[in-house]
Amino acid sequence: MKGDLHIHSKYSFDSIMDPRKILKYCKKWDFDIISITDHNSIKGSLEAQKYEKEFGINVIVGEEVKTDSGDIIGLNLNDELKCRGWIEVIEEIKDQGGICVFPHPFRGHKNIEGIASKVDIIEVFNSRSTSNENQMSMELVGKYNKPVFVGSDAHIYSEIGNAIMSFEDFYSENKSFYVNYAKKNQKLQSYIVRDIKLHNYYKIPFHVLKMLL
Repeated sequence: MKGDLHIHSKYSFDSIMDPRKILKYCKKWDFDIISITDHNSIKGSLEAQKYEKEFGINVIVGEEVKTDSGDIIGLNLNDELKCRGWIEVIEEIKDQGGICVFPHPFRGHKNIEGIASKVDIIEVFNSRSTSNENQMSMELVGKYNKPVFVGSDAHIYSEIGNAIMSFEDFYSENKSFYVNYAKKNQKLQSYIVRDIKLHNYYKIPFHVLKMLL
């Protein structure tokens, strides 16, 4: 099972992608699961859910909220998030039974350590971040022993597939986590993050990965 849980649509101020067309592109990548995480809105995810059966892709309702200390993603949401203080946003996500993701920690954030200590998952690879920013994110995961997450952060159709989360057999141990990514004028490559094991995580309908330190 594979997918991308950090995509934007026309309901974000900086994207014009249509939710149905997003699923059409994701189908070309053989995705099983996605989340459209628009800025301060769940409208993209809700619209995309209308086309789940057409494309055979499960859509998780998500939102990327601009807090007073930078972006935080909520996954598995029921309603749009109303708070804007970072602590309150995390509490609001958890009150909905959702998952708190810390996206691109070293791009546009304040109070990085505080957020990292409170969220559920940290994004260790973002296809729009620099290699150095992604490396620092991986080190942050090691410090706080958090599950890992990757996302394309796609704002245009050609960015879909720049980061792919691949979920292997839940019952198998000592698996590696493959992050496939492509950048302009580069071939599709693979990153392998070692010493990772699969775990269930809250109510989200797929398996996330937790680093074994």
